[in-house]
Amino acid sequence: MATDVKLNNGSHQDWVTIEAVVLETKASDFMLHADARRSSHGGRFRRALVHGEDDSLIVNFAHDYPGGTKINSGVVNLKLEKQSSGDAMLPKSAQIGDLKLIQTTISGPVPGTTFMDTRPGPVNLWLCVGQTEIGGEAQWSQVMLGDPVVGTR
Repeated sequence: MATDVKLNNGSHQDWVTIEAVVLETKASDFMLHADARRSSHGGRFRRALVHGEDDSLIVNFAHDYPGGTKINSGVVNLKLEKQSSGDAMLPKSAQIGDLKLIQTTISGPVPGTTFMDTRPGPVNLWLCVGQTEIGGEAQWSQVMLGDPVVGTR
């Protein structure tokens, strides 16, 4: 496929069309900004996508879009954090709405031997619901999950 940048494309005189298999930008921030759709809230920037300093992809960096981030018909795939302790170890610092998906391991003796058996334990979903008044530590609530469902695809 040949690449092309088309200005004032066809009947859309205010469109720019980029035709390519891959569109690469060497930038840390992608700003998406339309004066007609902005509220009076929020800062001066509208950073839609940011390449985070920890090599993460951040959507709606610094809450630049005061209306929030909406994903229509979205699928979320949370990172599974594996921990070796019996109880979930949750961070003391978090924002309300943060989610953590944690699997703890189960250890126990193998009957008739001196060996210990370690196997994957349950997977639990946790939601940060606030901070304590003293110290500001994150408060977490476990989200109850249903029975495991075998994938269909």
